Amino acid sequence: MGGVGKTTLMKEIRKQVEETMLFDKVVFATVSQNSDLRGIQTQIAESLGMKIEEQNIAARTAKLSARLKQEKNILLMLDDLWTRLELSDVGIDLDKGQLQSDNHLKEIRCM
Repeated sequence: MGGVGKTTLMKEIRKQVEETMLFDKVVFATVSQNSDLRGIQTQIAESLGMKIEEQNIAARTAKLSARLKQEKNILLMLDDLWTRLELSDVGIDLDKGQLQSDNHLKEIRCM
């Protein structure tokens, strides 16, 4: 469903969250129809101020996952999703211990 202002809304939410400092980090990545895992990983890494130079997807995933686990309070915003994205393939572990509640886990998985 294109052209209804979802990206604009996400950018406004991002701006407000950053201004109010509700999260330690706000990570924004555009996935799009033809985006690959490397591209998504690169965007997330750059938002965290890091570089991933490894070419191997498993190594990139492990490095990004380790970096994300160092952060306490992150808002990850993924824009322009067209298909289901397995977050663990990117390096995002949805460990219940890292979420505030099981309800948050359900909400994330439904998105």
